[in-house]
Amino acid sequence: MSASSPGSSSPATTTVKISVVDVNDNAPVFEKPSYELSVHESTPTATPLLSVRAVDADSGDNGRVSYSIAAAGVGSIGGSIGVDIGDLFSIDSVGGVVSLQAGLDRESRDSFEVTVVAEDNGPTDSRKSSSATIVVK
Repeated sequence: MSASSPGSSSPATTTVKISVVDVNDNAPVFEKPSYELSVHESTPTATPLLSVRAVDADSGDNGRVSYSIAAAGVGSIGGSIGVDIGDLFSIDSVGGVVSLQAGLDRESRDSFEVTVVAEDNGPTDSRKSSSATIVVK
C-alpha cells in the first residue's frame, strides 16, 4: 500500500497484513458412520473397547472435537431395570476411547446400541455435531 502527500515526490509505503478468520461452518465427521463389536460378558469394568474418531475441517477451537455419549434410553442389566446406557459405557472426551463401566450380563440383555456424539468447540451459538452408532453384541 502506498500513499503520498500533495507536493511530495516520493510516496510512503507500508505493508498491510490481512488475516482471514475461520468461521465455524463445518460439522465433525466420523471416520465411520457406525461401529460394531462383540464383548464377552466377563469383560472387566474400565476395559477400553474401541476408539472412535471424527475430524472437523475448521481450524482452531472450531475444529477441535470433543466426544460424549448421547443421553440414551434405559435398559436392564443383571436384573436391575432402569440402568442408563451412560452408566454402562463411557467415552474419553478428548481421545474418543469407549470403555466398559459396569459388568454385562448376556442373559439379561444381549446387545446395546450406544450413540456417540462428536461436537466441535466453536462458539456456543454455532457449535456443530454429528453422531455415530456403536452396536455391542
